[in-house]
Amino acid sequence: MPTIEASPAESLANCPLCGEPLRENPEACSKCDWVTGYQEQQGFSLNRRDAGAALLSLAVPGLGHVYKGYNTLSLLMLGGAAVTSAFAVAFFTIVFPIPASPLLLASYWGFAAIHAYAAHDYNPPAGEIVWKMLAMLIAGIVGAALTIALAAKFLHFAI
Repeated sequence: MPTIEASPAESLANCPLCGEPLRENPEACSKCDWVTGYQEQQGFSLNRRDAGAALLSLAVPGLGHVYKGYNTLSLLMLGGAAVTSAFAVAFFTIVFPIPASPLLLASYWGFAAIHAYAAHDYNPPAGEIVWKMLAMLIAGIVGAALTIALAAKFLHFAI
């Protein structure tokens, strides 16, 4: 014998959040903020600020985090890039000479970009963010110069 199933809106007798009876409108609660579809997963959408943060983190790890308002995390990401670069240069040049260091560096840069894209956006004021981003960019350039100098030193000793 076929059965007729009720739709989710018709089968709800009480609000799932506050327990108020849903008599007048089964699609929304009159006492609280509940509506049909509350806390359902939304589809993927490309946000310009998220994409911008990911691109900034591809340039310098941590720069996208500054853009989104994560000041402490941005310094940790930049420090992690320095440590990863130094490890890649030292380990894969002297100890285990295989061309895996670009793969390690690309993995870290990719992780930083994906994390910057997925992080919640705190939207700091525009005037404040410019100086922080410039400071991070300068720190990234200095870190890259030090990494290149370190690589040149290790390659010179390895040859």
